[in-house]
Amino acid sequence: MIRIGICDDELNIAENVNRLVKDYFDRSGLSYSSTVFNNPVELSAYLEEKGGFDILILDIYMPMILGTEVAKTLRNRGDQTRIIFLTTSTNHAIDAFAVRASDYILKPLKEDSFERVFDEITAQLQERDNRIFVVKTGEGIVNLKYSNIAFVELRDRRMAVHSLKGDVIQSKILRGNFEEGAADLISDPGFVQCQKSFVVNMNQVKTMNSKMFTLRDETEIPISKKFYQETKKKYMEFLLREEI
Repeated sequence: MIRIGICDDELNIAENVNRLVKDYFDRSGLSYSSTVFNNPVELSAYLEEKGGFDILILDIYMPMILGTEVAKTLRNRGDQTRIIFLTTSTNHAIDAFAVRASDYILKPLKEDSFERVFDEITAQLQERDNRIFVVKTGEGIVNLKYSNIAFVELRDRRMAVHSLKGDVIQSKILRGNFEEGAADLISDPGFVQCQKSFVVNMNQVKTMNSKMFTLRDETEIPISKKFYQETKKKYMEFLLREEI
């Protein structure tokens, strides 16, 4: 399911965007959910309590704070939501680039512009969600989408794969080492090995310091001194990528 947040202080515009979202997903057949906010304070409170979205549609000009400032706060926290700005002019294009916005749509909204932007972004999200990590367990093979994995750790010579739902899938005893078992994830630009026994999905990282990652659900994952420099480098590259 693709989670969408919509924030515009003009209620009629927010409702129109929500209608365009519904029409688009009705046509595409993709599963989605949408939540509408009429000011950035409501949006920020929701993000703090319930986490982020896959796509966030933000008005640039809002009371109290610009949409670009909201986006900057999210990026500073490591949030990798794809952001689409709603604007009456292109004057803030440089600001949008600075926070790695996926695109912007000019007001008044036109269905063809909206459809073009969503075609590109949903294609990227589907490609991301189609990647599968295969775990050989005692009960058989379990296929997990990369996007549903929070982190993987080594436990008693087995891989313990932690899903976003809180489930833990245990592999069979590894014949080789942990790096070999988790090689597909380690080589993926969205994951990083931060310690000899941990691989983390960087999309789930809330904060990073020299000793640990804190994930969105507040789980703390250790970062060893041996892996710190490479972990920091890969995480910074991840944050700076325009497409994730």
